[in-house]
Parts: sequence; structure tokens; C-alpha cells
Amino acid sequence: MGGRTAFVLRRICIAIPLIWLIATVAFVIIQLAPGDPTTMMISPDMTKEQVERMMREAEMQEDVWTRYKNWLSDLTRGSWGTSFMTKRPVFQEFAERWPASMELALGSFLFTLVLAIPAGLIGAAKQYTPTDNIITFAAFFGISMPNFWLALLLIMLFAFHLPNLLHFIFDQTLGWFSIPESFTVLPIAGRIGLEYTVVRRTGFYLIDTLLMRDFRAFGSALAHLILPVFVSGTAGMAGLTRYVRGGILENMNAEYVRTARAAGVPERTVLYKYVFRNGLIPLVTILGPSITILISGSVIVETIFAWPGLGRFFTDATFSRDYPVIMMSLVMGTTLSIVGNLIADLLYGVVDPRVSVGKGYGGRG
Repeated sequence: MGGRTAFVLRRICIAIPLIWLIATVAFVIIQLAPGDPTTMMISPDMTKEQVERMMREAEMQEDVWTRYKNWLSDLTRGSWGTSFMTKRPVFQEFAERWPASMELALGSFLFTLVLAIPAGLIGAAKQYTPTDNIITFAAFFGISMPNFWLALLLIMLFAFHLPNLLHFIFDQTLGWFSIPESFTVLPIAGRIGLEYTVVRRTGFYLIDTLLMRDFRAFGSALAHLILPVFVSGTAGMAGLTRYVRGGILENMNAEYVRTARAAGVPERTVLYKYVFRNGLIPLVTILGPSITILISGSVIVETIFAWPGLGRFFTDATFSRDYPVIMMSLVMGTTLSIVGNLIADLLYGVVDPRVSVGKGYGGRG
């Protein structure tokens, strides 16, 4: 058995009890929380028999130990339970909303990489110049700006202030054409315009609309992604920019770089062929967990932009005390975090050939 395979198997063996432990702790905390979902669904006109039947369906009449055994038994069999809110299987609810969250997370991740890596590279190549200062200022601004506050500012800008400005210029002042009151520069809610109907094949609207050959619907889906992707990816982009800049600056003063320059290798070749790859090694260690951060951070973004994904569903379930949904959200979040760290460890060995995943924990021992 190869060292890489043994490492993956070892991490899986560690992950299983870790997921069980976190899920158990979360279960206990939720059970200790005040209130229950049935009290929020009981109405004054319900009879005693109806209330008892509702409590029986929610299994609130059983003791905590019995509920825990039933939940753990269902989890090991692949049964995620039934949502108290929708009365549908939790797995079905997750399957319907998962593509929306992944489309948002992957779009944010791509946006982060496309901007962060070139910005960090340029900032390192032009250290202490006005260009580097601007990139550094933008990075710190992105890190310090809360995503919910940025989202609200962008909604006000593109849904209110810019439309009012365009209405004043082109309608009232120039009289060229009339702008509807409902006009927004960029969509601020949902995944696609209400006038479009998407035939669900993959659940990813960008892909489904292309499969339908409906390019107007594709443009609408793409436009609806712009603001959520920008807000979700801003903080990550700022942090990755600093990582890339720091990693490249650290390698630019290394001995192999001085040797390459002394041998007459062009500066561009030194920067892109030698420094760039080694400078990305620190970045790889946070790429895996970044996916988890994007998905968990989308809880706020999905709620603000009315994005019908797992984050918004988790928020609704939390306020409704929908225990099956809450528990599976926590288990999925834990699993994604473990998988993200495993991917980062494996990529670390790919980027840096000196590192072998067969040596020590994560190949760093």
C-alpha cells in the first residue's frame, strides 16, 4: 500500500470518530436549548389530540437518550429524518438546495483565485510602490469589511441610488427614455428572473440554462450571481492576496533566486517559473478549508440575497428549531471541513515535491 493511500485511510479512520463526537456534542447542546419546534407550530384552535399527534410525529415525547439512539441509528443507515417545517425528507431538501449553495461557493472561490493570485503577485513584484500600497489597502479593506454590511451597501447602491440617478439623468433631465420604478442595475434577490422557467437537470442554473439553449435565462442567472459572489468572495480574496504576496516575497530573497539571477536568467522567468510556484505552497494549505469557509459564510449571504440554498435553509431551520435539519447541517459542515483539510494536505505534496504524505501527519513531519 502506497504512502499516499495509507495516509488517506489513516485520516478517514480519524475522521469517523471525530464526526461522531462533534455530532454528539451538537445534539446535546440542541437538546439543552430552551423551547422546541412543536410549541412554535401549536395554534390556539388546535385540539389536545392534534397537539399530541404533532408531538408524537416530532418524537418530542421520548426521552433524550431514546431520541439520540434513533437519530444515530437513522444516520448510520443513511436516513436523515424528516423536516419539521416542510414535512419532507431532509435528504430531499438538501439535494434540492445543494446545487444553489455550491454554485455560489464555487463562483466565489473562482472569483477569489482569479483576483487574489495576480494581485498578490503584482504586489510582491512591485513591493513598496504605489501599486503595492493600493493592493495592500484594498486587501485590508476587504478583510475588515463585514460581509453583511457590504451586502447591504451594495443593495442600496444598485437597487436604489444608481436607479434613481439614472432616472434623474435619462428620464427627468434628458427625457430620452423612461426608467421603470422597479428597475435595478443588478438583481438583489433570487437565482434567476421570475419570467424564466428552468428545466432542472443538474440544479446549477448556469449549466441548466445553457443546456436549454436559453441565453437570456443564462444572462439572468449570471447577473443574479454577481452581487452574492462578490460579497461572499471579498474577504477570502483579501486574505489570499496577503498570503500570496507574503509567500512570493519570502522566496524572492532565497538562495536559489540569487543563483538564478547571477546566472543571467531573465527576471520575468525567475518570477514566474521559480518564485511563483514555491510562493503558492503556503496558499495551498488554506485552499481546502476556504471552501468550507465559503459555504458556512454563505449562511449570511444567502439570507440577505434570498438565495435558495442550504445556508438560508439552515437559518430558517434554526429559528424554527427544526432539529433534523440542524443536526444534518452540522454533520455536513464537519465533514466538509475534514475533507477540505485532507485535500489541502494532498495538494501540499503535489505542489512541493520535497514533501511526502507518507512521512508524518499531512506530510509535514
